Amino acid sequence: MNRRDVLMLLPAAAWLTPEPVFAGEHGRPRQLAVLLSYAATDPAAGQRLAAFEARLRELGWGPGTDALEMNVRWAEGRDDLREVLAESIVSSKPDVIVTGSTPDTRAIVTRTSTIPVVFAFSGDPVGSGFVASLSRPGRNVTGFSNNMAALGGKWLNLLHEACPRLRSVVILFNPDLAAGRGEYYLATISEAAAATDIRLVIARVRSEREAQQAFAEAARAQSGAIILPDPFTTGHLDKLAEMSRAFKVPAIAYSSTFARASGLMSYGIEPNEPYIRTAEYVDRLLRGERAAELPVQNPTKFKLVLNLVTFAAFGLSIPNAMLARTDEVLE
Repeated sequence: MNRRDVLMLLPAAAWLTPEPVFAGEHGRPRQLAVLLSYAATDPAAGQRLAAFEARLRELGWGPGTDALEMNVRWAEGRDDLREVLAESIVSSKPDVIVTGSTPDTRAIVTRTSTIPVVFAFSGDPVGSGFVASLSRPGRNVTGFSNNMAALGGKWLNLLHEACPRLRSVVILFNPDLAAGRGEYYLATISEAAAATDIRLVIARVRSEREAQQAFAEAARAQSGAIILPDPFTTGHLDKLAEMSRAFKVPAIAYSSTFARASGLMSYGIEPNEPYIRTAEYVDRLLRGERAAELPVQNPTKFKLVLNLVTFAAFGLSIPNAMLARTDEVLE
């Protein structure tokens, strides 16, 4: 290829890299604020944030460049700190705000009805009052629903398939943080439990100590456990996996982080995926689209992950039918 051919290709190649749209006067970078429930030292949260930043760069919005300034605030699991940070973020009037959980979103939307907000995770955005409907949010908020209520029954059925002798299952969650205070998933879990003659035990936990007590009681009753998604459980999945192994309580969670941390099994979306998709919504908002017209999206792909070492430690064999449906077996 000669020099003339290269020069002819340059204008077309320019279209391959998205062009940022600068805001304000004198070409100032656009301002993006992020509020996350977790601690900055949380490895899983760090991985999700890194995936978010990487996708932003691909779209032409590299944080810390002339295109975008990003301010990440960490609530460290503290409600009081979350409220302070939310007030500070809204007062700074960024172009877009990203939130990582239902409590984060609630703290922001109670303070602004004008700044576009994208939530990366929300169990029940309609029930939480964030949007009018999934297809037409109707206000300054949109994002991604990390789970659907039907998953509750799926978790119980998978746990029962792996451990057919189970006669009781503990449902573990933080009632202050879980979608619908936990009720969002309990209806379908209850239906599945009735069909399999399994007794449900509700364990409302707000601390590691309370979670440990719940696992100890589950062990005495020879129960299994289902860990529901909320900011508390998400921030403690490695600890909950350790408790499950220590007390020999077979458990299932919604994130592969649990299975990778020695939990028995997980079924749900990949943790980084909502943050990647959130970056794409941020891009669209920064380019002029309206949150009210961007539909809230449910997950479309779910992954079943089994930990073979933990199955063996519990004296369990993976059923062939389950193995055939499994996306990943950790050895």
